[in-house]
Amino acid sequence: MEILPTITAPVKGEILLLHVATSFDEIGAMLFAEKRTVQIPIYFVSKILPEVERSYEESDRLILVVVYATRSLRRYFKDHPIRILTDKPVEWAFLKPNRSQRMVK
Repeated sequence: MEILPTITAPVKGEILLLHVATSFDEIGAMLFAEKRTVQIPIYFVSKILPEVERSYEESDRLILVVVYATRSLRRYFKDHPIRILTDKPVEWAFLKPNRSQRMVK
C-alpha cells in the first residue's frame, strides 16, 4: 500500500525546493519541503501565458516562472532559503552579461 504525502506547512527557516517547468503556453512551479528524503508538497502556482510571452525563448520562460513564483509565494521566499530545481540549464541566463532588456526588467 502506498501512502501519499499530504500538503503541509513548512517549519520556519527550513530549506524548501521549488520545481519549475514551462511549456509553450504555460508556466508552473511547485514548492516542496523535504522530510526524511520524501518531498512533501506545500504550494503550486501556474499561469497561462499571454500571446506575447509565448514567443519567449525557453530560458526566458524559466526565468519568468521563477519571477512569477517569487511574487506569488513571497511569504515562503521571505522566511525560507529556496533551492530552485529544473531539468534545464538556466545558470547561464542569470550570469550572461549581455541580457536583454526584457530579462533585466
